[in-house]
Amino acid sequence: EEKSKGDLTLFGCNVNNIDEFIDGRENGNLSIQRSFKDYLANTIADIIINDLEGVLINEIVQNQCQDYSQKEKKLIYDSALKKLNNLKEKEEDSILSQVNQKSRIQLELIDYLDINNEIILEGFIRFRLKDYFTELKLAVECAIDDFMLEKEYEEFITLLRYFVDIQEPQVHLVHVVRDAKSGFKLLDKDYERIENEYLEGFVLDMVDDELHYEDLLISALITVAPERIKLHCDKNDKVVETVENIFEDKAVVCSGCEYCQEVKSDQVFEYER
Repeated sequence: EEKSKGDLTLFGCNVNNIDEFIDGRENGNLSIQRSFKDYLANTIADIIINDLEGVLINEIVQNQCQDYSQKEKKLIYDSALKKLNNLKEKEEDSILSQVNQKSRIQLELIDYLDINNEIILEGFIRFRLKDYFTELKLAVECAIDDFMLEKEYEEFITLLRYFVDIQEPQVHLVHVVRDAKSGFKLLDKDYERIENEYLEGFVLDMVDDELHYEDLLISALITVAPERIKLHCDKNDKVVETVENIFEDKAVVCSGCEYCQEVKSDQVFEYER
């Protein structure tokens, strides 16, 4: 039976034919009551996990992100849901994990229904399922942190693009090559090494965890100010994405050249030795 009371929607549960409910088995009143509560707890647990989780996450996002645009809130909401799903998938047995989660919720529901005939789901989740609700809040907080990091990164990339755009090109072409000893090296159009103060500091700065190869490479490229950049790296290399984001159409990934073949041959020869 469904009723409305203010902003609340109330559902009443009554068993009209108890024999059908318990499959015709003879049970005492206590056993019948227990069977009904178990069935009800199982149903409510399914509703919480399958139907209310997204609603709860959205409420948390709306409360914690009041100064964000609707588009930003949607990005954070999607990210939080994805994090929860990834967490479940990373469990050794994701099905077992979901069953255990449901079992914990069911046990709390049964304990509650033993002494109560009414339940307000939002209040029950907040106060009786604190661990579950905390997990949802943590997912949202992680999503907010990721969003802010991504936003700061985009702002930083935009600033670097500005520096690139206002510079006059100093050289026509620069080749970027991976180097086992120093991270990267820059070569001119004739594949001669370009000396640069940033790249010379690679080896000395490798011990500094806060200073990455990418940062030094970008600093070197902005200083050299090439008209074109050719990256002799794996296209999946993270540095490729960074350079392309900053230098845009000035940067291209080498699809295979004599220099790359020579480097690979030298590496194979060194390995075989």
